[in-house]
Amino acid sequence: MANGKPYAWFDTLIAMCEPTLGVGPAGTPTNRQLATRRRVKLRVIERHVASIYEALGFDTDDKGARYVIVQIAVDQGLVTRADLTALG
Repeated sequence: MANGKPYAWFDTLIAMCEPTLGVGPAGTPTNRQLATRRRVKLRVIERHVASIYEALGFDTDDKGARYVIVQIAVDQGLVTRADLTALG
């Protein structure tokens, strides 16, 4: 959180976790799918994903990191089904 508000990238993390939480098609969404879901430009998603990787200590070149990040976020309760309401 920054200034009592979630980081700008948190909604992107929520969208990444939707399938794991049982909403939408299976699998971890691509950046393009995230951009469509969030109704933002692909560049915004790319920045958000880079911030998520950095915040969780992953290298952006790590091909399997996206899946691991989603599992961490869901398993540790960082993202829950209740958070899905933020996406509208």
